[in-house]
Amino acid sequence: MPVDPAIAQNVRRHVLLKPERSETFIASIGLQGSIEDLDPRLVRYIQVIEQTLSTPRPLPMVCAGIAVSPRTLSRLTHAAFNCAPGKLSARIRLDHAAGLLRSTSRQLSDISDASGYRSTAHFSDAFYQRLRIRPGRYRATHKAVSDREI
Repeated sequence: MPVDPAIAQNVRRHVLLKPERSETFIASIGLQGSIEDLDPRLVRYIQVIEQTLSTPRPLPMVCAGIAVSPRTLSRLTHAAFNCAPGKLSARIRLDHAAGLLRSTSRQLSDISDASGYRSTAHFSDAFYQRLRIRPGRYRATHKAVSDREI
């Protein structure tokens, strides 16, 4: 069943296509198909992730809040993003962290906390596994690019 066009527009505007997100973000989370094809329950899951970036909730709690079973949510995320719900959450949180690294001078520990990681070492390892670059080096590389653009 396709998503109501108004819901799809809301996802596009407020969740997936925030000014700092665009097509790069959609590619980074691996959307299979179009936003209009997303199940409304999956849209709500993404919204919960976005709203709780710094304090991730356990999957059963999130599922209860959006009236979907963990198994159904897993099937939905696999169909749309080819990954498990936790992996999608991590992708979104790491994308948020990358945005903070590019746009702020906050300490890595603050960015780690704001992205839902309680350990800076765990954050750094997860960031490296996803982007193949350490957070500090990512910041230096992207700051150097933006400094040259100014």
